[in-house]
Amino acid sequence: MKKSEIINSAIASLEAELVTVENAISALDQEYRNQVVDMWKSKLVGLLDEGDLLVNDYSSGVRVNRLQVRTKRDGEQYNYSQEILSISRSEYGDEKTGFNLNTYSTTVDNNFEFDRLITVGKVAAFIKENREALKTEFPSNKVYDSKEYSEKYRIQNEIRTLQNEKSDIERSAILSKLENEGIEFTAEKPYDLPRLEARFNWSISNICKIKIVKKTASGKSADLEVTNRYKSYDGTVSEQVELVYKVRMDKVEDLVLYNREKVVA
Repeated sequence: MKKSEIINSAIASLEAELVTVENAISALDQEYRNQVVDMWKSKLVGLLDEGDLLVNDYSSGVRVNRLQVRTKRDGEQYNYSQEILSISRSEYGDEKTGFNLNTYSTTVDNNFEFDRLITVGKVAAFIKENREALKTEFPSNKVYDSKEYSEKYRIQNEIRTLQNEKSDIERSAILSKLENEGIEFTAEKPYDLPRLEARFNWSISNICKIKIVKKTASGKSADLEVTNRYKSYDGTVSEQVELVYKVRMDKVEDLVLYNREKVVA
């Protein structure tokens, strides 16, 4: 088995392991979200109307530490729930700030809007009166300090290391081929073939083959044999070979590596 195949197998194994860990993190995250909702449910008893909902999940686009109070708008004539207000809280490590009460203004004259504003006022008065106690009782988010979260980054780092190793192997192989038999590119249309900036004021387009003929002693530049492919107006495809002297190697490497998906195996 080739080394690149061994690396691919190791990456696939780690990616499967990562899925398991991310699922465990999602479960921890959901547990914290449930704790936030449960805490507010216990605190807002008597302040909300019957049928009002407390929402804190990804599907509503709500942040993990933000809770929405929602209700059916004007009874059952709408099939969606309307936001009444939202309560959010910032958490930065051990530093925990206060609570932000978010709502919106309206000029609509109906019972829902008046009832909504009454609810906002009751909740705002409660938070103002009990702000310090709420800070103490607010659930702690331990997701980022969990062993699962550390494990996630360990796996991601291992995958990244293996991917870099694989990339280095592929790079060495493709550059070795460039200096020996040369490299051939393929594309459905000639103008999709690679382009080389040979000089600051000269570029070569539609390259279908390229080969290093000779490198300078420093290895920083090389003479190239370049084959261009063109399609005439009558549909005839033709190729033209030319020698290009003293092209910087970094430009040659960039050309080949950037277009590696077009290289003919």
